[in-house]
Amino acid sequence: MRVLIVGCGYVGVPLGSELVRLGHEVFGLRRNASAEGELKAAGIQPLIGDVTRPETLAKLPCDFDWVVNCVAAGGGPENYREVYLQGTRNLIDWLAPNPPKKFVYTSSTSVYGQNDGSQVKESSPTEPLAETSRILVETENFLLAAARSNPKNALFPLTPALSPGEREKRSPLSGEATTAISSKAGGLSESEQRLFLLPKGEGQDEGKDGAHLSGLPAVILRVAGIYGPNRGHWFKQFLQDTAYMEGDGSRFLNMIHRDDVVGCIIAALKNGRAGEIYNAVDDEPVSQLHFFQWLAQAVDKPLPPSVPENPDASRKRGVTNKRALNRKLKMELGHQFKHPNFRIGYSAELLRLDRAGGLPGAPGA
Repeated sequence: MRVLIVGCGYVGVPLGSELVRLGHEVFGLRRNASAEGELKAAGIQPLIGDVTRPETLAKLPCDFDWVVNCVAAGGGPENYREVYLQGTRNLIDWLAPNPPKKFVYTSSTSVYGQNDGSQVKESSPTEPLAETSRILVETENFLLAAARSNPKNALFPLTPALSPGEREKRSPLSGEATTAISSKAGGLSESEQRLFLLPKGEGQDEGKDGAHLSGLPAVILRVAGIYGPNRGHWFKQFLQDTAYMEGDGSRFLNMIHRDDVVGCIIAALKNGRAGEIYNAVDDEPVSQLHFFQWLAQAVDKPLPPSVPENPDASRKRGVTNKRALNRKLKMELGHQFKHPNFRIGYSAELLRLDRAGGLPGAPGA
């Protein structure tokens, strides 16, 4: 397969390296040439372009069998909207002449706004407080509307990314599905419509506007907090003695090792069903307290201090407290986790740091 990885960085480079090892021809899209050597060393063919600047994409080849959009954005809502939502639209515009066989988008478990420690699965409501997370939901809905415009993608009930009321209206099995699809199609750009429209007579259901919609084969992975070599927010803060526990430390953390993100993406490319969502998260959500207790014992350091919870500040930051489930991903995609829980994953990282002499505050360091 010819594979394009958009945002070929922390996750994209090892993903591309593994795909090359499996015999695929891999291209990596970056905004500049600064990592060209790193990509070539991994067997990835570099492409220079910016999803927020469609004119830079127009100069590049666009014939790929698989496309993975794992671009990352920092900053606030404005940057999120530009990179995630508009960037995805720009990608689809660019890919329209040669639609891929599979399009995998890495979203985030931050789209779940639950704050009561409850379990969340792919059909759980996505009503986050943070505007950045709401933009991710918008991006998901845009891709799902494209995927579900193909009746072939609606053989099974598909996972919604909408609010509960909208889910009922837009269910692909409901009588209003065609109306919702036609309405969505009316809001697409010309290139997006070229991507989604097929000539009459190719086995597609006709919308009320007479169009025949083919559907973008999009699969969405809601990725939890990624950790691994040189990555892990709470882990790094703990080693630097800047970590703290919020209240009693009962808030749950949802995590996944970078190696397993790579494995989940490859499984989605091979086995993911168009229009479906999968939680990419390890087997064991862990409370802040238990996470820090394990780390403290592992490196012989004291627990970080506790600070009182500030509900107003937490709401502004969109802080959540939930336990994301991965059952659907394991059952449908067949991914077997290399690091099924944080203890296995972080034990490997602690060992790596210890060998490199990089465990600050540990005995002998």
